[in-house]
Amino acid sequence: MAEVVAVKDIITEAGFVVALKGDKGKALCTLKPPTESKNDGRIPIKWSGRQRVYWVPVDSIQPLSDGAAGPIDLNFYVVRIKHNDRYAGVPELPQAALDFHFGNNLRLCRRIRRMSQSELGKIMGKAGLRVTQSTISCREKQKNNPSGNFVKAAAKALKLPAFLFFVPFEKCGDLESARQFVAEVTKEVCGRRDQ
Repeated sequence: MAEVVAVKDIITEAGFVVALKGDKGKALCTLKPPTESKNDGRIPIKWSGRQRVYWVPVDSIQPLSDGAAGPIDLNFYVVRIKHNDRYAGVPELPQAALDFHFGNNLRLCRRIRRMSQSELGKIMGKAGLRVTQSTISCREKQKNNPSGNFVKAAAKALKLPAFLFFVPFEKCGDLESARQFVAEVTKEVCGRRDQ
């Protein structure tokens, strides 16, 4: 642990005073990444007189004194969320439920396949999920979020990949990106099987 001092007042977005300029605390070493992305790149500090640990930006604190082995590097205490490079470049999912496009896409795909809501429900039943016409209507109106089993059964019934329910069809650029990605994956996966 390194002793630190606040170089400025540290106040949360909600207006809670975490530490005032000059307050002292200890930077903690932790092997656990932060559970919230807003804490990525911050340092966990246990402030004197406080019960809990607060995550603060590096520029809000400085070491109180040099360690026995020389100057203290606060970057050693910065905690980062581990990112999987496999998903680099993949856009983040929208936060709001209505941004998922699921209901609109379900309706469009069902109509392209020339199925009624009742017919889709019956086919989904054969795929292992009992669904009524009113359930499909609710999903299309985005009144509630679908379960993973619902998405899987709907994709199987409509004979399409499940991710298409989440692509914004009204944006041609997104559709083109999805088409190109599927072509790349097909080439990569199917090309390796042939060898």
